[in-house]
Amino acid sequence: MGTTRIAYSGIAAIVIAVSLTAYQAPLSAQQSGGSALRVGANDLGGTVASRNGPEAGVWVIAETNDLPTKFAKLVVTDDRGRYLIPGLPKGKYSVWVRGYGLVDSRKVQSTPGKTLNLTAVPAPSAAAAAEYYPGMYWYSMINIPGKQEFPGTGEKGNGISSNIKSQEQWVDTVKNACQSCHSLGSKGMRTVPKEFGPGVAGWARRTQSGQALTQMALGLGYMGADAALKNYADWTDRIAAGELPFGKPERPKGVERNMVVTMWDFSTPKYYLHDGISTDRNNPRLNANGPIYQCQRPDLRRARGEHRPDSGARPGEPPPVLHQASGQQSQNAVLHGIADAAVGLLGQRADLGRTLEHSQRDDG
Repeated sequence: MGTTRIAYSGIAAIVIAVSLTAYQAPLSAQQSGGSALRVGANDLGGTVASRNGPEAGVWVIAETNDLPTKFAKLVVTDDRGRYLIPGLPKGKYSVWVRGYGLVDSRKVQSTPGKTLNLTAVPAPSAAAAAEYYPGMYWYSMINIPGKQEFPGTGEKGNGISSNIKSQEQWVDTVKNACQSCHSLGSKGMRTVPKEFGPGVAGWARRTQSGQALTQMALGLGYMGADAALKNYADWTDRIAAGELPFGKPERPKGVERNMVVTMWDFSTPKYYLHDGISTDRNNPRLNANGPIYQCQRPDLRRARGEHRPDSGARPGEPPPVLHQASGQQSQNAVLHGIADAAVGLLGQRADLGRTLEHSQRDDG
């Protein structure tokens, strides 16, 4: 079973392909301890151990810059600390260990076909271990106002806007107006840059910085800026003072250890926010094993003075996709019309039949 997902960042998009079964047989054999580890010509394999003995359920990551884009694969160790990273393209790889309860090990250089035993490094403190927790563990530390605070009573009351009628609506607003874009629990969000300073003043300065300041003001105004800034400031100040998430994630176990994840970058550091698409959710067989197409937000392209090239397509013909994973234009791409139409549509109403003309009307 394979799944393709798109992860987004302010630097470049990352395409992630996840397979749970492609290499299940050899990994399952490792789980049972029945056979020796066999490392093929295109694989990397070995054992992971620390001063505590074999490390089970930790990730081994192999990453290279020798391909046209940054490429990485990761797998999970079995209960004897063994791992096998299959099907690696030729190149020089940096290989290291990451896992809950650990800090990243030293990166070791290797090439496919080698047996490579790695030394894991236990975290020296609970705070060091928590730096590797999923962002949601940190996000969960935000204090939710009590039910008695709703409906909001506005600036002259509790600072929560009268727009917010219930605790559930407040949570929904944080999730969809803040978390969905900013990944609130991530390191960059739970840590306020020192230039902005701590407390409410730091968050006020932070939300007024950058090209999205207007959207920040609108979102905060809808929630009630005073209460929202105080809430976020309380959250990051507590983290800065050393408070840690109340829960601890478990290491992968069972079938989760059979997972093989492949990641590669596309786009460049100049692009801020983009979408990617590989198929139609209504017809997932479309474009099977084909390229993944990406595009950037049209409003940002206009802000830089860039213009959409003339498609040159005749009526009824698909227009070109502006940015393909390979960086080339494709006049007859199967996934026509997504150069702008995909923006904001993935996970909502992706319609690959929309033409570029429709997209122009939508984004003005």
